[in-house]
Parts: sequence; structure tokens; C-alpha cells
Amino acid sequence: MPRVIQINRDCVSVGMDDGSIADFAFQQFNFTPAIGDEVEIFQNENRVIITKAGQYSGAQSDYSYSDQTYYQQPYTQDYNNNNTYYPQNNNNQNVVINNNINYGVPKDKWIAFLLCLLFGTLGIHKFYEGKIGMGILYIFTVGLCGIGVLVDLITILMKPNPYYV
Repeated sequence: MPRVIQINRDCVSVGMDDGSIADFAFQQFNFTPAIGDEVEIFQNENRVIITKAGQYSGAQSDYSYSDQTYYQQPYTQDYNNNNTYYPQNNNNQNVVINNNINYGVPKDKWIAFLLCLLFGTLGIHKFYEGKIGMGILYIFTVGLCGIGVLVDLITILMKPNPYYV
């Protein structure tokens, strides 16, 4: 049975029965996926629908309608913890999937601010952020005539510490 093994910002990775991994857009799921959910995949030439395994069983519904209202819990994830999911595998192999989301390389706000303040016209703060093209542009335009340095000083002060590039 295919199983959700990773959830990114723009897609959901599903481990297939044959050991392959397929990526699907969130719009193709008729529920909010969570890591470990077993899914059923229905597709034809131009459409894919993914349902939670066992959610529908023929003409009968798995939900009993009474005075209670059933809500599906939204997908939430604690990004501060090291969430590692160990899915079960039919081949008795250990599969480890790291569920940390990488937003980029962390940069220190105050280092970038000091580099911009002292060497802004040379674009050193842009090289520190890994923006080589902008750094070269700042060198040839003397920090975009000083206006770019002033704007960068203000925007760097508004960023959290650390910020991600």
C-alpha cells in the first residue's frame, strides 16, 4: 500500500509498493495528508485523485452521522524539533526519512549589517549572503550610487536573526 513519506511546501512524496517514490501536488489529495498515511491512487489519462486508504469502502461510509460533527485535523508540524519518521517497509529494511525543512543557509543579521555599513559600496554584504551577481553589480555601481546600500541597511535591520538566504 503506498504511503506518504515526505511533505514539502509544494508537493507530497509517496512511497510506492515497488520501492519508487512519486511526487504529487496537494490539489490531488482529497484530504490533508500526514506522514505515514496509507493512500490509494486513482488515475486516468488526465487526472489523479489520491484518497486515504480505507476512507471509502464501497457504498458504505466510514463516518457515522449523528449529533457529532467530524472534522479532519489540519496538517501541522513542529519545525523546531528534529522530526524523523521511520516508515515500515515490506522488505524489512530500515528506511529513515528526515522531515526537517531546509529554508536556506542561515546568515547572521549583525554581521551582514556591519559589512553593509562598512563596505556596502563594494557589495561585501552581498557576497556574504551568497549573491555574487549583486555583489559584482554593487562594485561597478558603487553600491547602486549609495541608494542601494541605504535600502539594504534598512532591510537588514528589519530581518530576524538569523535570517535565511
